[in-house]
Amino acid sequence: MVVAVVPLKNLKSAKSRLSDILAEGERQELVLAMLNDVLVTLKESQLVEEIFIVADKHFNPVSNVQMITETENRGYDEAIIEALRDSRVNEAQSMLILPADLPLVTKDELNIFIGNPEDKSIRIAGARDQDGTNALLMKPPSLLATSFGVGSFERHKRVASGLSVKIEEINLPGLAFDMDTEKDLIDFVKTKSDTNTYRFLNESGIVKRLTKL
Repeated sequence: MVVAVVPLKNLKSAKSRLSDILAEGERQELVLAMLNDVLVTLKESQLVEEIFIVADKHFNPVSNVQMITETENRGYDEAIIEALRDSRVNEAQSMLILPADLPLVTKDELNIFIGNPEDKSIRIAGARDQDGTNALLMKPPSLLATSFGVGSFERHKRVASGLSVKIEEINLPGLAFDMDTEKDLIDFVKTKSDTNTYRFLNESGIVKRLTKL
């Protein structure tokens, strides 16, 4: 059984690096649109049995998705620690950690990434700049203490290499495309996509605004 864990920052502080080109309300709506895309894809994958969002008490529950509520929203690593306290997560065969800002990830990519992992194995997908970590699959779920943030892709691989477990690096375009910087956002709107994220950006006038930059 594979469970997916989606850590989510408080909406008011999410995507602060986009504050020069998006207002606070626009950033919040962007996060929700990207989360919607990620959840749709997770639900489409026949390899994911349960989905958990880890968020603070201010986040409204999503239908057909389990909620793990944090007492304090402190970061991705703390969110994963919180998730692993839940028996529904720590007693699963495998845990997939997937950030909420991957609007282009597809069901086929997820199925390739999840596949059929061996016992005591880790699969990792990096961001397109090969700096951050965009997905982790661990069997069992508590195999590796996560260390998200700047440089996490190489850091996760280095720590995993010391555990005497099988490590697989899988690179797929949708899985690699996260939305952290202004360049990410501008690159995203250059190509129309059938995503909630693109529809929001287009209908709100943000696409038109960004194409002038």
